[in-house]
Amino acid sequence: MHKRSTMHPAGRALRAVVVAGIALSIAGGAGALAQAQGAPATRDGQNTEHPCESARPKLSRGSTGDCVHFVQQVLYLEGFRGTPLDGIFGPVTEQSVREYQESAGIKADGIVGPDTWAALIGESALAGR
Repeated sequence: MHKRSTMHPAGRALRAVVVAGIALSIAGGAGALAQAQGAPATRDGQNTEHPCESARPKLSRGSTGDCVHFVQQVLYLEGFRGTPLDGIFGPVTEQSVREYQESAGIKADGIVGPDTWAALIGESALAGR
């Protein structure tokens, strides 16, 4: 069972910057870091948040790709250290999602749907929502 670490407010701010760096490295846009620092996330009038932040696809066991990798990285930063960072939604990622959902007080079904996306994104400075 993974344990969720409790984080000091300064640690949360640092985590938000790290999550912004994740989005920056995956999406290749400079706006994510600027948004994490409070600036608008635009470049030439275009929003530069990670595409998964707005698309929020339903992810479950068997899903693969950048959105799975993004979720895995956020889970890892949330303290779910056993979460693989491979972009493959397997049984360990599913268990980490369940445990995260339980800790966030949402239905623990192991599927990253609208409520889980809202919790994952809402806890980071990337949200801007």
